[in-house]
Amino acid sequence: MYPAHSAEVLPPDQALHLCRGQRFEAQKDGKYGFVAPPPRGLQTLAQDVDAVKATGVTARAFSVTSQTYVEVRGLEVPSPPWSSTHANILIAAPATYPNGGLDAFYLEQTITQGGTVPYQQSVVTIDGRTWGLISWHYADGRAWNPSKDDLASHVAHCRGFFLKRGLR
Repeated sequence: MYPAHSAEVLPPDQALHLCRGQRFEAQKDGKYGFVAPPPRGLQTLAQDVDAVKATGVTARAFSVTSQTYVEVRGLEVPSPPWSSTHANILIAAPATYPNGGLDAFYLEQTITQGGTVPYQQSVVTIDGRTWGLISWHYADGRAWNPSKDDLASHVAHCRGFFLKRGLR
């Protein structure tokens, strides 16, 4: 468990002295800050985009040539160390979604961490904007599982990148 928007893990099995208004986030086995929904596996990408939007997140699916992407706008990130309090990410979705799982993401090139972006592999132009491919993958032994994972869990996984969760 973490204090909200923090990378510092709270000590396990120790009493917490709580104050009114404190907020916390949980991390579950390779899922960065997300409580998994009931088993999935037959949903469409459009259904998952609608489900994410229903939680108040700004998301849209679009296609460029034969590749479908989901753009998530205004993802809350810690500043500092990031140059802004919000980021836009782009997730490439395979045609076989959800069986063909989600992996990594693109970060719009409007935000940096000290002038650079950790784990950035390459820079591409998609839908008229510049995006950096972020090499942020699921932990070994915890691959994408279509009966448990969905777009919302992947967005939470991507958010772990900004909070430096899963990096020890």
